[in-house]
Amino acid sequence: MVTAAAILSQHGYPPLSICLEASDIDHNIFVYWQDGHVGSIAKSRQVELHDRPPIFKTYRDLVMSYYPDYYNWSTQDRADITMRGWALTDLRIFTQNWITGESMKFIEEYLYTIPYKRIFPEDKDVFYYSRKDDTVIPVP
Repeated sequence: MVTAAAILSQHGYPPLSICLEASDIDHNIFVYWQDGHVGSIAKSRQVELHDRPPIFKTYRDLVMSYYPDYYNWSTQDRADITMRGWALTDLRIFTQNWITGESMKFIEEYLYTIPYKRIFPEDKDVFYYSRKDDTVIPVP
């Protein structure tokens, strides 16, 4: 994800990342806009979670294109959909060198501090905070 952001940022695209947060394994994608539509560059051991062409009108539309294929990797149960939210990050906010730095741990740590948007909001709990211990805390 960071490699794609670095390469495309050198070609004029802002380095935008979406973290797809799940109850099992999170997935990060680099997102870009072209001709008024958003697409992604992504790699995964699961081919269904690779990139998407720039055909989506909104970030949510793009995220939802991943939803049906975001099943439990451990059990391979396609009915066990694990994605629960997403968060957009502009990598230009970091003062640390995210392009050539040796460790990207600060990006991972940051992703635990930001609010995520629920895939399917429950009442008024549209945003939540994700934690390392897998707890989900509603944003007040």
